[in-house]
Amino acid sequence: MAAQIETWMGEDFAGVEVQTLEHQEPKRHGRIDQYSYHQFPAPRDLSGRAEWKKFQTIGVAIRISTHGDQETYDVRYYIARYPWT
Repeated sequence: MAAQIETWMGEDFAGVEVQTLEHQEPKRHGRIDQYSYHQFPAPRDLSGRAEWKKFQTIGVAIRISTHGDQETYDVRYYIARYPWT
């Protein structure tokens, strides 16, 4: 499932109805964190979907942290039973 989501992300969610929220937050000691949140309806044909009851949406949270010339990032995936709005 994660591979399928990463493909969509690499294609900038082309063909996928997605809600996106972006936020930048300065931290102490000159660090800057950029957050990107994406939520979209889970496709009916998504591999592994049947393993979770009431699975309706997928969320992806990305944090990019910059301190000087060093950059790190992490990606978190969420599944939710909440309907797409």
